[in-house]
Amino acid sequence: AYGYAWALTFYLAETQPEKYAQYVRRVSQRTHFRDYTSQMRVEDFARIFGNDLADLEARISRFLLE
Repeated sequence: AYGYAWALTFYLAETQPEKYAQYVRRVSQRTHFRDYTSQMRVEDFARIFGNDLADLEARISRFLLE
């Protein structure tokens, strides 16, 4: 899981730094010590980066293989 998280973070920071910063700000503004379910996490991510996770995965793979 660590490798996938690293790859996603690296890809977003390198290719979409403004959106990545927007996402980090959004997550950091959540109330601390409150439930943050997986559904809520996906919704936050999709709000910034879109819902097409298969396309995102393909773009990350291409990026990392270059």
